[in-house]
Amino acid sequence: QMLDLFLGERTLFEGMCRSICENKAAGLYDGAYKKDPFSFYYYIVNGEAVVHRYVTGAYVQIPKAVVAGGSEYPVSYIGCSAFMRADGDQAYGLYGLRYTRYDLETVEIPSSVKDVMTDAFRGSTLRTVYDMGAVERIWDGAFGGCSSLSGVQYPDTLLFVGDGAFRGCSSKTFAKVNLPDGLRALGKAAFYGCSNVTGVRLGKTLATIPDDCFSFCSALGSITIPDSVRSIGDNAFYNCSSLLYMDLNNVETVGRAAFSSPGSAPLLECVVFGENLASLGAGAFSNSAALAEIEAYCARPDSMDEAFPGVDLQSIDYYVMSEHYDTWKSHYESVELLDEVVEEKKDNTMAYVSVGLLVFFVIAGIASFRYRMK
Repeated sequence: QMLDLFLGERTLFEGMCRSICENKAAGLYDGAYKKDPFSFYYYIVNGEAVVHRYVTGAYVQIPKAVVAGGSEYPVSYIGCSAFMRADGDQAYGLYGLRYTRYDLETVEIPSSVKDVMTDAFRGSTLRTVYDMGAVERIWDGAFGGCSSLSGVQYPDTLLFVGDGAFRGCSSKTFAKVNLPDGLRALGKAAFYGCSNVTGVRLGKTLATIPDDCFSFCSALGSITIPDSVRSIGDNAFYNCSSLLYMDLNNVETVGRAAFSSPGSAPLLECVVFGENLASLGAGAFSNSAALAEIEAYCARPDSMDEAFPGVDLQSIDYYVMSEHYDTWKSHYESVELLDEVVEEKKDNTMAYVSVGLLVFFVIAGIASFRYRMK
């Protein structure tokens, strides 16, 4: 429902962008960072300013407001294709681009901006984004193809990241994705092909990891699925061959080829199925040759065989809850009760605590005796 709401808003904003493109620019903003000049065109729509087309400047410091016709207007949007870079006369003309020499490297986004619109920086040479502290929505393809972009600080205000928003951000410094807890929805292929991302933190309210979301993030070795996530889409982690461990937590459905790595030797060794898991898509874990352990808090899904093609399921060690033991034992030889393993670990922990306390009291007793002798 939340995603549907954002999609409805996207239709509204895209309509606004089309309306903007049909009108004449309200003005040209000329500024300077230190001694370096920059400029861009803007529009005024419904009492708010929209950054429309980049003209020049390596460092662009977007102001909180612009003055037009004697009135001041807050800069609320970075418009569709505003800083987009396109090679070739046809694309340049099609999008009405204004730059004659493209050398953008850094952009400062003020707290007045709430939306970074569709394709806003697509294909640009952007390296650094500063102060995106109040942005609420990053729309489809907004930073797509920004192959030089370094790590982004995602603001706590962020609610939505659109389809392909950071697709192809493959810089070596684009290594961590730390999304805020307030994020409500991710679009398809949002981080597709971010090949140097090593770690991802998802917000605590996200319900779905959509199709292709982290496909071809081949360096991704660490991700925690929050309690809120109920579904993982098709190819969501396709070719994420560096993942070692995956806890599906409260996930109910896993899509087709979600964790498949057909083009390389995946490192995945252990998977945890939560108590809510109901179905696994075809080829969800195909080619997981290194898989050695499955920990299950649910009954064996009927789709196990289809989900693990090319994997010798009999060679895996299974640790399952006692109430689901029969559903696993009837198919596999190496099945142990997870309840007993947990209990044994608890017993060992208590033993360690007891020994520690004993050592503490012995040392304290010796110290006390020596003090009294003095």
